Amino acid sequence: MPRWIPPVTITKLFFQNDGTDLVGRFLSTTRTPVRFHPHPNAMTFDHCAEISIIGDVLIWSDHTDSGYVAKWQTTSSQRFEIHFVDAGECRSVTATQDIHACAGQVYLLHDTRQHRVFASPGMRKTSLSMPFSRYAKLASALEADPAGRLRRLEPVIEASTPTARVIRSILRVLNADGEEDNPFSSVPLPSVILKEALLQAFISSWSTSKTGTPYRPAPRKIRRATEWIESNLQQKIMLHNIAEAAGTSPRSLQALFQKQLGMTPMSYVIKLRLHHVHEALMTIDNNQTIHFLARTWGFGNYSDFERYYKDLYGHSPSETRQQAKFQANFR
Repeated sequence: MPRWIPPVTITKLFFQNDGTDLVGRFLSTTRTPVRFHPHPNAMTFDHCAEISIIGDVLIWSDHTDSGYVAKWQTTSSQRFEIHFVDAGECRSVTATQDIHACAGQVYLLHDTRQHRVFASPGMRKTSLSMPFSRYAKLASALEADPAGRLRRLEPVIEASTPTARVIRSILRVLNADGEEDNPFSSVPLPSVILKEALLQAFISSWSTSKTGTPYRPAPRKIRRATEWIESNLQQKIMLHNIAEAAGTSPRSLQALFQKQLGMTPMSYVIKLRLHHVHEALMTIDNNQTIHFLARTWGFGNYSDFERYYKDLYGHSPSETRQQAKFQANFR
């Protein structure tokens, strides 16, 4: 006998405002109460968001030119969240996690009952919030302790991974505008099915932090290449060096990287080097100059380094250092 699925109301909301109090009051009607504060380096405040409420699931896209600090009021209902950072940087602090993610990364919060968000100027992201009970119902079939399983998942993954791409594709459809972009906008049933598909994709393929590798391990040649890159990151690296270490031709390596990681080997090198510089800039007691850090991590041309850095993180290296000092004051 076919299973009856109750109807689900799909609500779409959009706002754009430059007042912290008004934004806080608006968002408090869609979720738990929240208070916003302007970014200390900004003279103004702005925040734009588009929100889809599908039953007990929230999907939203938001961006800010000014940056902001938001503090969500403590609640008794446990929810987990997935955030795709498309531009800038975002830091989330909960009772059990302190996560910093930048453009091109996806991060997971397993319990947002206490939550503070620090958004950099130029930050743009797409997010999902879902009750833990939904996850527990499906995950309990795989493990007796679904809460423990959720905590063991990798907190940050790359947006180019197959898992992230599948989840993001479903979010795009669910959060799309009108029937032209979302053919299910006026029909609740397919949206319910898509929500279940999204949850299944998350449970079945998200990486575990215990091993740091996905359930489907990367091909051996990719592992050889990335291990060699990480060991030689501060040295001069050429494509043929990476291909030789991986045991394949440069052309084959290019194709493999594009398929598995969504980027070329040299783009991977640049991104990894930028990550190391970024981590150093986010360390408050690191007094090394930005020029020195750039040279240390293989950037011979400072202008190229600054351009790469701004393309990835949405702002300059010096602004990252200022933001790190500001965030330290909120700990």
